[in-house]
Amino acid sequence: CINTINVPESYQRIYYEAAIGANTKSYGSLNETYPPDVPFNVWAYSDSDIVIGGEEAKYIEGIWMTEKEHLWPSSAQALDFYAFSPAGSPAGITKETGVYFKGFDINSHADFLCATPVLRAVKPKADAPVCMIFQTPLCEVEFNVYTSSEEKTSIWIDSIELLDYAQEGDYSQMPIETWSGLRNFVDITFFEGHLDLTYIPQIIGSSTLMI
Repeated sequence: CINTINVPESYQRIYYEAAIGANTKSYGSLNETYPPDVPFNVWAYSDSDIVIGGEEAKYIEGIWMTEKEHLWPSSAQALDFYAFSPAGSPAGITKETGVYFKGFDINSHADFLCATPVLRAVKPKADAPVCMIFQTPLCEVEFNVYTSSEEKTSIWIDSIELLDYAQEGDYSQMPIETWSGLRNFVDITFFEGHLDLTYIPQIIGSSTLMI
């Protein structure tokens, strides 16, 4: 006979760490600190239930947490976490689509961010946050210009226009990031002025977030 003492699992609350990741859809973006004054909405799903249903997470005493305390289930149960920012944005989340945003308007929602889903997370052995890495669903567009023309030849740019640019659309995060239903097409002037080109690349205009 072997005496085995069943030690109950410790109670551990679910809390979060937030950061803004590099924009992989653009060139040269850097990581940024997530602003502590911008709450985000968070969801957590088990295999069969919604454990956390779109609750607002706020920065309190150095950590991000929801007003209602949630505890990790047993270590045998995995959770999937989803989030978007800022809290209250007219977006939603399902397990099939991840973050979705119907009627996204870049003029109103350019600050919208969605977190990379944290899938199959299990109860940590010690207190540890769920790391939510937020990214923009938009692309950061930037033009670099130069010339390889012969000497005594001048080349310059007076303007750059982008034609038929969609300002509205529907976004879905999973299974791959997708924009659909693009609409409200406009022509926009990216640069207007006079820039003499040299053999050294120059940034023209300013970087712009676009669908």
